[in-house]
Amino acid sequence: MEVRITHCDTPYIDRLLEHYLQAGVIEQKWIPQIKAKVAETGQALIPWRDGVKFDGPEFSLQVTKRDGEKIKVFPVSETPWARWIKVGATTEGPLKGLVMFMPEAFFETHGEDGLPLDH
Repeated sequence: MEVRITHCDTPYIDRLLEHYLQAGVIEQKWIPQIKAKVAETGQALIPWRDGVKFDGPEFSLQVTKRDGEKIKVFPVSETPWARWIKVGATTEGPLKGLVMFMPEAFFETHGEDGLPLDH
């Protein structure tokens, strides 16, 4: 399948945080703290909020807390961990080996990281 190459000049983390902000996942005042956490550890995990809606794939992971409760979280990182929706499989991270192909039309409105191009 041929896939259109798309890109955006805005850094991925800024696009992702803006996407989460618009969806109501985070608040503006949290952004500096989230960026600091990512700079320190390479990733931040934001708890899922009820009622959150996304345009495109939901970038969430399920994690099990120490008490055994399973919760969904949104990962935030400097580089897109979701490029696999374009190339077909991950080679690292929590989704290693997962395969997911998106139709070419998806990439006319979304970047290879899965985020809408207008963000």
